Amino acid sequence: MRLIIAFATLLCASTACAITITDYRVWVDQSNDVTHFKVVFSQPPDFWTMDPLGRQANAFQFYIGNSRNPVMLLQSNKIPVDNLVSVREPSPPDPSDPYSGGWGRLDKEVAYTLQGDRIDFTTALSDLKVTYPFTYDLLACDYGGATTYIQGAISQNTVPEPSTLALVIVAVLLTACFAFRHSWPPFTFRSC
Repeated sequence: MRLIIAFATLLCASTACAITITDYRVWVDQSNDVTHFKVVFSQPPDFWTMDPLGRQANAFQFYIGNSRNPVMLLQSNKIPVDNLVSVREPSPPDPSDPYSGGWGRLDKEVAYTLQGDRIDFTTALSDLKVTYPFTYDLLACDYGGATTYIQGAISQNTVPEPSTLALVIVAVLLTACFAFRHSWPPFTFRSC
């Protein structure tokens, strides 16, 4: 077993290991019409290296709606070209755009920040052409081969239930108050 782990470690050290998504978050600020996206990869992504077929060494794609019937796409495919994340319609295919990847018209491009293995970007909720709450799928690829597939949903904010610990503390305090109150001598009214 140790030999297999050592061999896998050497193989990963000598060649590029497949990039995967280790953490992600999508959240919406409805009052400001902003949707935030955060993706953390297993290693710093290489969005700029391309193979002879034009596929990125590492890529990601958000399918807003879901991957079978997306409403909008957010892709890393324009990062090597103009250093922006693309917001694209799923159909009809746009043959005039060599970076469409068979998808539809480019609606918008948004700036991003890349710090090590983490990429963050925002876009207007209205740009996604969905109603809140919504679902999404997230895909990570190495040279076009899928390495991670995640399904997620944005739900409306709800009032959180009180934690169990808070309820226990309230119960202990109430019990202590009743115990302390019963330790006093009984109060009686005196007549004049």
